[in-house]
Amino acid sequence: MKKVCFVLAYPIYHDFWTIEQWLEIKNQNRWIAGILARFGYDVEFWIVDHKPGVYTSTLEGFPDYTVRAFEATKKGKQTKFDYSDTMVEYAFNHPPDALLIKGVDGGIGDRLIRSFCNPTHTPYVMVIGGAYHHPNNAKAKAILHESNYQKEKLIRPWPYFWRKPVQEEKLFQYHKSIDINRFAPLPVKEKKYDAITVSRIVKRNKRFDEIGELSNHARVAIVGDGPYREELQKRYPNAIWLGKVMNDNIPELLNQSKTYIHPSVKEWIITRDFYPRTIGEALACGVPCIGFEDAIQDDIIPSACGMLIKRSDVVPACTALFKKPEILAQMSEAARTHARQHLHINSAEEPLRKALTFAGLL
Repeated sequence: MKKVCFVLAYPIYHDFWTIEQWLEIKNQNRWIAGILARFGYDVEFWIVDHKPGVYTSTLEGFPDYTVRAFEATKKGKQTKFDYSDTMVEYAFNHPPDALLIKGVDGGIGDRLIRSFCNPTHTPYVMVIGGAYHHPNNAKAKAILHESNYQKEKLIRPWPYFWRKPVQEEKLFQYHKSIDINRFAPLPVKEKKYDAITVSRIVKRNKRFDEIGELSNHARVAIVGDGPYREELQKRYPNAIWLGKVMNDNIPELLNQSKTYIHPSVKEWIITRDFYPRTIGEALACGVPCIGFEDAIQDDIIPSACGMLIKRSDVVPACTALFKKPEILAQMSEAARTHARQHLHINSAEEPLRKALTFAGLL
């Protein structure tokens, strides 16, 4: 039986999780490791935390597998660059047959590839999240990417002429995986909001100006918190600021809105927001989604499930849609159908099978 390790390239504390909280998470990363175990591999899920530990993942519908936490080795100010020398040492002493590394720019994955995979010629597959370019892609046996945008930039990196193109044949697209039983349509007598957005409120890779302007003409709810919230709240007092909300309550909030709108920055600004998870969650709830066409593409929001608009058209386009209940109903049905077909918890199984077969690992 081949031993395959799924590795998170960022430490779990980068996203402010404690190990206890992280072990309670049911998300795509955990499900992918379960799918690998279903394929018949001896699977370990490697993470980095402040302290080492060994745990067992027991997710309903998936085989159990080992979660192995390694102590972090600090590198710099940004936690995403932290890595683990003990992980590298463990890899040499207990070598896996292959690695799947989630996240191309994290210090953990980079350290493992440079210090273990390259010298030992251990094959690895990259699983891209937001960031997509990295020199380590060149030696990856296969690459799983989330969006057509990422694929096009990997194949044809122009205007970044110094980047090496990636061979198209080793690229495989996978969708978000959503618990569509939890994120599902709920009976709502009347929608409280015309549009809702769920996001960390930061400047660098989120932009709320268009959504704030829309709040002057419609009932717009903003869920989330962050260092930019106070300034935005003063600028756009007509928005309904709901603050930080526990994830368990997000499905109910999404169901209370006619639409979901995402605060993406423009395509040409550095961003990793090509496939926001909250869009998948909204679609699973049967909530039509609105995205800005310079940041989100129709493989993420199909035309039947919502609309992509120009930033300058946000007010007229959205307010017109809010007044069309029949169109919204059709979009809602299409959104839920799309989620059931493409965004369920096993959605990564077929792309994984194809990528691993191409890599000669299955």
